[in-house]
Amino acid sequence: VSSISSANEPQVATEISASAEAMATLKLEVAAEEKTEKNIPEPDKTVDISEVAETKTATPASEQNTSSGGVLLINYSKDSWTDVRDASGKKLLYRTVKAGEQIALAGDLPISLFFGFAQGVEVKFNGKIIDVPAHTRGVFARFSVGEAASR
Repeated sequence: VSSISSANEPQVATEISASAEAMATLKLEVAAEEKTEKNIPEPDKTVDISEVAETKTATPASEQNTSSGGVLLINYSKDSWTDVRDASGKKLLYRTVKAGEQIALAGDLPISLFFGFAQGVEVKFNGKIIDVPAHTRGVFARFSVGEAASR
């Protein structure tokens, strides 16, 4: 058994104390990193517009009868509550859409649209720009696109 001389005891005690402080600091840093990692919000999911069109289409585009369906493209420069429904009343989009999003939808005609903040949207139907301000009252807009030919 080796013994530590009394001359070395203060040095050993200082090294042990420094090691203990380093370990405590390291544990605090690791705990802080774990907490920070847990609090990091997930980034917004970005989706290719073609994926949105496919997921929002009741039937695949290749099977759609173009005389009874239409494609909407909506660009948002401001957040806006949006309610889009097809001819049967099926909700194609029903949520607040954030500024910067671009949504593509397809459905049976006519398609009805409601925007809670119309100044923040641009709408194209089958490639043609729709005059949203013409349908705006206050901040809201309500209109339909692709009205049946018999109307």
